[in-house]
Amino acid sequence: MGDGVGRGFWIVRIVALVVGLAVAGSGLALAATPVDAATVKQKVEARGVGKDFKVGLGDGSTVSGEIVWIGEEKFQLKAKKEPQPVDVSYAQVTRVGGAAWWMFWRRR
Repeated sequence: MGDGVGRGFWIVRIVALVVGLAVAGSGLALAATPVDAATVKQKVEARGVGKDFKVGLGDGSTVSGEIVWIGEEKFQLKAKKEPQPVDVSYAQVTRVGGAAWWMFWRRR
């Protein structure tokens, strides 16, 4: 570690470790937090029509896309490459959000 090159190598490794742990920790916290239908509806309404949104469903799948409609019992998401929006019942949602890094690049 005396020449400076070794020090830079260790700094990069430590930064990568910290970032990795932060990302993994946020995903674990999100997955561990149960969500009820009222909370999901509130989050969908807060985000609003025309905004990107991602949810995890009870069957283990995820649905992401633009919110195109918000109703009393369900809402609709339209993925970029899909011709029709998908109906999502608030009751079938098990988690809100997730590792959707692309959402930050598409902010309006």
